[in-house]
Amino acid sequence: MEYEDYETLMQRLDELIWACIILDGLEKDSLCDLSYYQNVRCPSRSEAIEACWTLNTIIGRPEIEPRKMSSMGEYLMSIRPHLEEYPVTLEVATVHASIHSPRQILNPFTNGFNMDLNTIQTFRLRKVEKKLLPAPYDTNCSDYIEIWKLRGGHGPTNQKECFEECQKNISLKYRGCFANYYKIPGNEKICSDKDLRVTVPENKIAECENEHCFPACFEESYEVTREITNKQLVKTHPNCPHQPVGYQFIDVMVNMNGMETTTYTYSPKYQNIEIFSYIGGYVGMWLGISLVAVFDFLETVILIMSYPVKSYKKARKRNRRIEDIKMLRRDL
Repeated sequence: MEYEDYETLMQRLDELIWACIILDGLEKDSLCDLSYYQNVRCPSRSEAIEACWTLNTIIGRPEIEPRKMSSMGEYLMSIRPHLEEYPVTLEVATVHASIHSPRQILNPFTNGFNMDLNTIQTFRLRKVEKKLLPAPYDTNCSDYIEIWKLRGGHGPTNQKECFEECQKNISLKYRGCFANYYKIPGNEKICSDKDLRVTVPENKIAECENEHCFPACFEESYEVTREITNKQLVKTHPNCPHQPVGYQFIDVMVNMNGMETTTYTYSPKYQNIEIFSYIGGYVGMWLGISLVAVFDFLETVILIMSYPVKSYKKARKRNRRIEDIKMLRRDL
């Protein structure tokens, strides 16, 4: 089934997100803006419709800067899935979530957390930034953020996503669809068993990766820790005794808690002071002297060479005084 065929069958976002509020620390609290989002298919092994919503996103809006929030703020959300719309073959209905950059679309089934109903999910974040050196240094990195903006707010934001894009594009070129086993988010046609019989040249994928995919000059990610608190369960579904029904929620709290940021910055191998230190070290090792001794020697040489000049100037000044005294006596 094509994505467009079952898109209208999915639960609406305003029904899934029952409540959402941003507690912005010292600033004014506000309701979440759910007016702009991205709805994509996220492949998994489930029998349910593999749909994902990306909230607080700026995908497709390269002119928009990511929303900034106080480090003491909190993000509160209450999620209510429609259990009656889930396949009865599912023993337990769950929700998956992933926390990532607003420029990305990640598959929460492979890069996220599984959240059970009637639980309170508390997430705490630590941001990690990596900065590489651009050309002409040997890092040979790519500015994916700038490329992302030039492509209208779409495309990979790091090397791993670039690999995934190559896999998808080559599969679309040769099969007209992309295989579900790649687990790559996207609304393109999913390959059927018949489509998968078409061979995709692996060397073409490798060529694409070698030509376009380099380490990112700037990359940000989040290290997430989670705490789970269980809530009171309610009655079960008559057709599925393992599945409780009713007004059941998953309460999600993203606590910034003074979010710590770790930055890895790569610098040139040799700085000016390092070159100076290396020269001094080698001179001391091979000649048995240090730069301090060299400067002391040069100072001594300069003092010796300047001594005759100073003596000459003093003698000349003394002779002038003697001449001045003789002249004064003659006048008297």
